[in-house]
Amino acid sequence: MRIWSARPDAKTGSGTEEAAVVSAVDAALGYVAGQGWVPRQTAIALVETVRDVAGEVHAPEQLHRLIHATLESCAQDRVLAATLVDELLDIRNAARPAVAPRS
Repeated sequence: MRIWSARPDAKTGSGTEEAAVVSAVDAALGYVAGQGWVPRQTAIALVETVRDVAGEVHAPEQLHRLIHATLESCAQDRVLAATLVDELLDIRNAARPAVAPRS
């Protein structure tokens, strides 16, 4: 299953590495939104899509560790959507470049 965000990142453009991972996570979050539980296979497919995008853009090792940990948490028949959302947001935050504070 491939899920892509319909909205590109306005600041950095959709071609940057960070934007690709953030867009994939945004799409997964949009799919999970409003659900109480997510079937195991669906949760795995969503996280694997994010993993595939991260692999294509050569994301940092920290991001791959977060994605792997999220996949491991999808071992139950039903995954609590709130937990999956929290983990996806952690991945999204790790994928975004650090922004220097404005003076």
